[in-house]
Amino acid sequence: MKEFWDFGKVVIIAYCAIQLAVNIILPFTMSGIDFVGNVGSSIVKTVSETVGNISFSGGSSSSGSGSGSSGNSSSVSSSSVSSSSSSSSSNLEAVETMMEIEQLIVAYDAPFYTDRGIMDTNVQIPYDEQKIQYLSRDGSKSELITQDTLVTLPGKYFLSVTDMDNDTTVLSFEIPNDKSDNWVVKNEDEIPEIIKQELFDLATDVKITLSKRYDDIDYLLETISNQITEILDTYPTIAFTTFKIEVAISYSTEINITFSYPDLELLRTYNAEWEDVHEEILNTVMDKSMDSYEREFAIFSYIIDSVTYDPNGRLGLDYVQPMQHTLYGASIENLAVCDGYAKMFMYILNSVGVPTTYIVGDALGTPHAWNLVQIDGQSYHVDATWADQDELQIGSFLDYFNENDEYMSNTHTWDDSLYSVSTSDEYNLINLDLGIDQLYTLNSMDELAGVLEIVQVTEATAFSLILSPQLSDSSSEILTEVANLLNQSISYNQIQKTNQVVLNIEFN
Repeated sequence: MKEFWDFGKVVIIAYCAIQLAVNIILPFTMSGIDFVGNVGSSIVKTVSETVGNISFSGGSSSSGSGSGSSGNSSSVSSSSVSSSSSSSSSNLEAVETMMEIEQLIVAYDAPFYTDRGIMDTNVQIPYDEQKIQYLSRDGSKSELITQDTLVTLPGKYFLSVTDMDNDTTVLSFEIPNDKSDNWVVKNEDEIPEIIKQELFDLATDVKITLSKRYDDIDYLLETISNQITEILDTYPTIAFTTFKIEVAISYSTEINITFSYPDLELLRTYNAEWEDVHEEILNTVMDKSMDSYEREFAIFSYIIDSVTYDPNGRLGLDYVQPMQHTLYGASIENLAVCDGYAKMFMYILNSVGVPTTYIVGDALGTPHAWNLVQIDGQSYHVDATWADQDELQIGSFLDYFNENDEYMSNTHTWDDSLYSVSTSDEYNLINLDLGIDQLYTLNSMDELAGVLEIVQVTEATAFSLILSPQLSDSSSEILTEVANLLNQSISYNQIQKTNQVVLNIEFN
């Protein structure tokens, strides 16, 4: 006789109408996001370690990391990417005898973005020490390629390549999902890849068999719950509202996970539309000559210009529709709250080779979501939601772009054990020359008259001044001088950065 445990529902609710929260009956700790070796991840190992341990989804058998199967049963490993050094040619030959492989090479004259479509084989990406290459799977954190890389698991992949001339191109390809009706695995570490694939198919019912009796049910339930939460944070297009886990034990362990979605048919439509929207964004706002921080700012600006913060988010939890918490709310409906902003930003940046993760925490005591971006090995906070001031925006300076921990901690809190430390302000907007209209750096009072002359000639109604450190205590004097020289009344706000001040000024 089988025994049943019903875990009950795990409900996605609005974090104060701004952030998706996971309310779980069983207490758990949210894990950090790690593309390498964790959720649905691509692992980086030598081929000699993965030969004989490569598995295929959907009706295929594998050895090593999953049970052999046939019919409607599948086994899976946690590896989506394997890597080898150039000295492992014999191992590569061994792999090639096991599967069809297509080598992926980006042409030197390729446009910024090329979609290769569906690949019927596994894909090998050769390592090139003269290029910087990043790979992202389904918008998850892009990882630097340091060895020959073999891609095997289903997903939409984005390979960004920066050459010696600092030109960047992006090539995407898809390995199709061959879904199973019944998955068979040896241990719980193999479950995340299955759940990831099923959620991308918008599955409502997922059946998994652990080929051993699992007596520690509480631990298993907590593990699966944490895995699902981490998958949600790792892959920005995934969107569901509730899930329920049921476990039945006999000689093996039968797991059934039921998912529900905001609007299943609408999600299917939006998922298809997103492919076109994403491609159009890349072809519209990107070009090959952009550096990583320029690609980042282009997307940051695009989202702020195109997405409106859902005003219902200011009313309370019950007023925000589930879709507004998703990438699709931001990108298709152009209406979102913070997690929609953050997931859209995360997906696009990872697709163009800028490693980006999703942070959950609080902002002024309210649960909130934003991003952590890596530029030249340094981590920076980016909050597109807070930067998007809509009608309250004065001037052209956008705050919360590439901030460090010190600045963000004035308004935001997060579990710093889960995310990398951010100490640099090298790529903060105050230190970049991005050619932003009506944004001026003022190094001395003598320069003010020249700046105001440009403002008048261009008939601007607002502008921003970045004050050099030596002028940080001169804000009042500068504002008075602006009003006197232009003979106009003004409105302004002041942003105190780490060691500089920004004045955003608007004419009344």
